[in-house]
Amino acid sequence: MIELYGNDNQIMCDAIDSILVKIHAYKKRTNAKSILLTGCGAQAGTTTISINLAIALAMAGWKTLLVDCDLRKGGRYKRVGEMQECGLTEYLSGESEYTDCIHETNYENLKYLPNGKECKSPVRMICSAKMEKLVAGLTLDYDYIIYDMPSINTVADATILFPQVDGVALVVGIRKNTRRQVYDARRKIAQTEAKYLGMIVNNVDEGQYKRYVRDYDYFSSKNMEKRNLERMKRTAKKKGDKNVKKK
Repeated sequence: MIELYGNDNQIMCDAIDSILVKIHAYKKRTNAKSILLTGCGAQAGTTTISINLAIALAMAGWKTLLVDCDLRKGGRYKRVGEMQECGLTEYLSGESEYTDCIHETNYENLKYLPNGKECKSPVRMICSAKMEKLVAGLTLDYDYIIYDMPSINTVADATILFPQVDGVALVVGIRKNTRRQVYDARRKIAQTEAKYLGMIVNNVDEGQYKRYVRDYDYFSSKNMEKRNLERMKRTAKKKGDKNVKKK
């Protein structure tokens, strides 16, 4: 079993849930199952978003698979509890069977296909007939498949899967990626405009988030207690005013 590290921050969870709602609505309209996430540049946080989105879908009761398609990195760079020797590289190279490369996780309904060992020719593997067959086959076994891909501005890996997946989303990191990177990524994804789901802005601090999402912490326990106390004070004051008038 592989341990995936999710995020317990309530603001982050609410933001991920908003993405989940949009993806689920997109599926209801188009029957989309496979979603590809790629960054606008290095350190955009694509893997973090992919993991948390996959966890959210699984916790909602959907049979979900997270596929790490970054064959240029070993598992030690990922937010997982331990490295697994068998992954996508081993399956595509013929070293291992498909069933040996799919791993259980610490979340119910969520399985994980890791990237495996570092690969010298990732483009050739992702562009292979075996990968195409895998992508098509996974839609028969899962409700959602999340593909975590390298930055579209860094390598061409993500563009290979554009024709095969149902939806594509870009991830941009505030203070990590430049406007030029965002522009270039958006231009490269124009070839699959019908599948473009939008841009996920990552690494937003609380102050910035508050400006864009008003009352983002409306349901926090601290604020709920504060509003309840104020309501009690107003009620007590009204009762006091009525008693004064009666006298």
